[in-house]
Amino acid sequence: MKLINVIVLVACIVLAGCSTPYKAKGFRGGFDEVQLSPNMWRVSFKGNGYTGKDQVANLALLRSADLTLSNGFTHFAVIDDSQDVSYSTYTQPTTTNSTFTANTYGNSTYGSVNSTSYGGQTMIFSKPSASNTILMFKEEAGSQTMLYDAKFICSSLGYKYEAQCARTSNARSTPSITATYNTSGSIKKRWPDGRVYEGAFKNDLPNGNGVLSLANGDKYKGNFVGGLYDGTGTYTWSSGKEYIGEFTIGRSKGQGAIKFVNGDEYRGDVLDGKPHGRGSMKYWDNSIKKGTWQDGAFQTD
Repeated sequence: MKLINVIVLVACIVLAGCSTPYKAKGFRGGFDEVQLSPNMWRVSFKGNGYTGKDQVANLALLRSADLTLSNGFTHFAVIDDSQDVSYSTYTQPTTTNSTFTANTYGNSTYGSVNSTSYGGQTMIFSKPSASNTILMFKEEAGSQTMLYDAKFICSSLGYKYEAQCARTSNARSTPSITATYNTSGSIKKRWPDGRVYEGAFKNDLPNGNGVLSLANGDKYKGNFVGGLYDGTGTYTWSSGKEYIGEFTIGRSKGQGAIKFVNGDEYRGDVLDGKPHGRGSMKYWDNSIKKGTWQDGAFQTD
């Protein structure tokens, strides 16, 4: 067991911190991308055996924000995503040490051999990867899909993973941001682009329960983790459309309910503010449709 621990420790030292950092794809993994159209990219990030699934997903999101800014856009939407895990094994070499003990009586010699073997154990490494297909935009107004603010993602995830986007810095705060601390321990913070947040903070980022109002009139109320929507919350569009349910790393993803402006109401699986998966739609005329949905469109019962 001690030998296993030593080997793992040496491997971590050789891999300079073990987990894959934010960098272009190489021997230890990293990000890669391909351009599909002027404002559409497929972005991927592959980790090594010491990188967790959440970190890989976050770094793929960070690269998406980095590319968005580098191409002159300000916001992006994830229109498709996937995660995968590959496995590799490493079997330690076996070493055998032998000792011989001999005793001589008269003309005869008697002896015994004791052998001890070390190694031979096989370790399994899981290597997670994440891929996003993104659309880039120069503003967020008028979109019915929740868009990521590229500068905000670069600031929050860049600070968390000590990485830097091409057109941003690692500074923990942005000049001309105003903040007011309340006696309750929460903070009210206003950004130059018109975003206003009020709620719990940690490391200069929304973390815990809070309310974020966007410049275009959209509003999110719920839980934040590291500056991103994560947990349960409510997202209300300026048009009046509303989603109440689960969020994961900044996206409406999981179980929830969508209330549409025309009176329709959906309950079930949701992705990016649209019915996606199994669910039930109750229309304004009280008719009901149950089944499988994809990207907001009904597929089958």
